[in-house]
Amino acid sequence: MNKTRKLMGLAAALAFAMVMLPASAFADTTQYDLFVNGEQFTSEKLTIECGEGTATYDPATHTLTLNNASIANTTGCGGIASKLTGDLTITLQGSNHITFDDNMGIMAAGNVEITGPGNLAINVAGETRDGLSVAGDVSVRATKHRR
Repeated sequence: MNKTRKLMGLAAALAFAMVMLPASAFADTTQYDLFVNGEQFTSEKLTIECGEGTATYDPATHTLTLNNASIANTTGCGGIASKLTGDLTITLQGSNHITFDDNMGIMAAGNVEITGPGNLAINVAGETRDGLSVAGDVSVRATKHRR
């Protein structure tokens, strides 16, 4: 009888612990159709290290922020590869670089808007490689630093 009570108590404690876990503990990881420096953004990985800087993705606004990012010589999908169904905004903070010997700089399936107070240099080599390869429109809008 004493063993039964202990087992019942353990089962109740386990059930209580499961109820108290957040729903996100059981959620699947969402993979976004956006790659930077050869790595894919997911709901669990929204920031990717790029040299001394970072690339951060906000899926709610489809905004990729480059902050002193250095993207170089990644195999496969190029510097920034977007197969997102909507538009992509790339916000620049600081000095950012995409450098490849034989790959694309930025590839996107939709429109791309580049904005922010920072800058971006794209240097690619190879006969069939482009700095920008975008299926939609590209717009560049500089914003000034506020003091």
